[in-house]
Amino acid sequence: MTKNQTIQRFATVELANGQKKRIAARGKTEREALQKLAKLQAEYAAGIRTANGNTKLRLWYEQWLEIYKLPSITIASADNIRIAFRKYFLPLLGEMPISKIKPLHIKQAVNQFQGLSKSYAKKNFAFLKECFDAARANGLIISNPCADVKLPTVKPAEERRALTEQEQKLFLTAIKQHNYGLLFGISYACGLRPGEARALRWSDIDFKQKLVHITHAVENKTDNLKAPKTAAGIRTVTIPNWYLAELAKRPIPINRDAFIFGNGRTPINERLYKRSWHSLMRTMDILNGATLYRNQIIKSTLDNRLSPYYLRHTYATKLAEHNIPLKEAQRLLGHTKPEMTLRFYQHCTEKMQEETKSVLRDII
Repeated sequence: MTKNQTIQRFATVELANGQKKRIAARGKTEREALQKLAKLQAEYAAGIRTANGNTKLRLWYEQWLEIYKLPSITIASADNIRIAFRKYFLPLLGEMPISKIKPLHIKQAVNQFQGLSKSYAKKNFAFLKECFDAARANGLIISNPCADVKLPTVKPAEERRALTEQEQKLFLTAIKQHNYGLLFGISYACGLRPGEARALRWSDIDFKQKLVHITHAVENKTDNLKAPKTAAGIRTVTIPNWYLAELAKRPIPINRDAFIFGNGRTPINERLYKRSWHSLMRTMDILNGATLYRNQIIKSTLDNRLSPYYLRHTYATKLAEHNIPLKEAQRLLGHTKPEMTLRFYQHCTEKMQEETKSVLRDII
């Protein structure tokens, strides 16, 4: 054997689809070549070189996410999947071969959802089930171990509500004192989603016809513009007089393509949006008589669950209160299905209930 010559040794391994594959390893000595070959065989058997039933869930999950999910989902959706696996599934199941994972193991993992909201639990369980569905479709496992697993007792999803009349008064007062008050004001006045409000340009506002055109949204957890989720999200909504008057007080730039809320060139970023919301809530709280100590609120008077989506919920509730037809409300809210809009109409407010009582008293 010459100085630079190496020894090559071969072996045959079986792939996940049943086919045979010839593999080779080289070494300067017989022993080195055989050691490398044994290591290579072990990697194939463990599913490191190619996925098979011995592939650990952690490795299969990474392949599934990269190949099946990432090309077709948003950054926010990808983050949700990663969080679910990192928090609930990988600590218990990550090092197990996927063919060895049984319904018992899945049940142990999903039992961690006990006490969480129903929608959150169902969403995370769907991620795991889809991961195993892909493994079954690729012939790595015979059946999906998630198939007959039941979720534990979970809490019903916490439903958002409309702002009370007192909260609405506080909100309308606070937005006039806040730098980004009109950003949140348009969600209250026109029912815009947070991403839709952030994406507004001056060209989207028709001051003459008193309309706002919604054609884009900022993608959740990013600063990227995108089209609305569905065609129904592209819509035109009437702007109330009070909001239009407040917006008209702001200087309108020559470049009408400038973003209304942000630095003009880009929309307000998510971090600043969230900070502004908390700042607005602080203003409302102080207006409502919150207890302060050294300029810090030590006793709040507000519902700490309030979020920007409560503003949209308030808008939808007002549509119901003013007897706006369901089909028109669906269009204004950008809902694809009427069932989504109907949920708002089924939640009658106290005001509507009192009006019903008054009518019934007169009838009877």
